Amino acid sequence: MASAVWTPSGGAAATLGDDAAKYFMSFGFEFDSIEQVDQLAMSNTVLRIPRGNKSGQLTLTVIHSYATLAACAAAIRTEALRRAAKGQLVMTIDTTTLTFANSTLTKVQPVPQGVKLTTTYIFGLTDIS
Repeated sequence: MASAVWTPSGGAAATLGDDAAKYFMSFGFEFDSIEQVDQLAMSNTVLRIPRGNKSGQLTLTVIHSYATLAACAAAIRTEALRRAAKGQLVMTIDTTTLTFANSTLTKVQPVPQGVKLTTTYIFGLTDIS
């Protein structure tokens, strides 16, 4: 089981997805850092030095079903208003909780298919605990 709860700075927590509530979720992480790579004179190898600037990205896709087209349309408006916010994302995967403080919700892409709404969220990540 998995769930994702987004709390924008100064705002209320919103459950974006929860397998227990029949909201299908899929997600993928990408973690990056800056690396310096220098050619070494007379060497067959290069010098690789980690320089920090740790960051990452989470792509979360959630599928919700609504009772009516009007409810689906209202959900599209709600999801669109979430973008460009900074806050905290809490992902619970089985019994493990991942907390991403200082996250940024950079992209929200709702795709309606009748009363079914597939929404992809992209979060910029810096901290994990």
